[in-house]
Amino acid sequence: MNKEILRPNRRLGQNFFVNPRLLRELVDRCALDENYLVFEVGAGTGELTALLVECAGAVISCEIDRRFAPLLKDRFAGVDNLQLLFTDVRKLNFAELAADRTQNRLAVLANLPYYITTVVLEQVMTQIPQTDRLGLMTQLEAAERLTAPPGTPGYGPTAIVLALWARVQSITKVAAGNFRPRPPVESCWLCLERRSDMGYAALLAEPGFVDGWLSFLKSVFTQQRKTLANALDSALRRAFDRETETAEIASILRSLNLDPQSRPGVAEPQQWLDLYCLLLQCE
Repeated sequence: MNKEILRPNRRLGQNFFVNPRLLRELVDRCALDENYLVFEVGAGTGELTALLVECAGAVISCEIDRRFAPLLKDRFAGVDNLQLLFTDVRKLNFAELAADRTQNRLAVLANLPYYITTVVLEQVMTQIPQTDRLGLMTQLEAAERLTAPPGTPGYGPTAIVLALWARVQSITKVAAGNFRPRPPVESCWLCLERRSDMGYAALLAEPGFVDGWLSFLKSVFTQQRKTLANALDSALRRAFDRETETAEIASILRSLNLDPQSRPGVAEPQQWLDLYCLLLQCE
């Protein structure tokens, strides 16, 4: 195997996982079977890919670095439940790729550059909100931010949607010695399972709903230093192209037990969902 091919590309944020035993343990926690279509982000040399094709019904693996194309095509020649894509994951349309598949469950597993963790997670939640399981190798700080509770610095739009969309099964710290090269930050394996048993699960799985809700939340949180009433006023104009009287905004917030003079970061995820649904009904 050409050592030049295996040299990590720092520009792409590559850190290869080099502990096969631990990798298998982490994959096992996702409880995949032949009913799953699995999207893999960051195939690299194919270590994770090899485990996925063993346990899943079908695997679509994405790798941005075309240096790995010959290696991966040779390694998985004849593997009929694997589709290799050599492109930037941010350009993928997950919904189109998942359409008309015989597998009835979806999972996403990724050892991806840490700086695109939030982007890819939002992409999954908006494009394929029916995804059942996620396993993400990411920076520990990013995982803590994504799972941050109200009133903490990391709490924001992605954390709000994620809190209702999925439950955290586990956050497993992964030592730097398990990677080549060693990353300069703490890493973890974030394992998530969609909240399919909740009353709002069907709503969140509707095409376009999470996308609209997330856009609305981002409009509010760009004004997070303002009072909730003022931030909502600005967001309504941007997201709904709607002028609303101050008294009406205050009334809407109080109906959800929210103080109009509080800050956006104190509202619970369920309150944000109820607020968005209420605003949609007013349209």
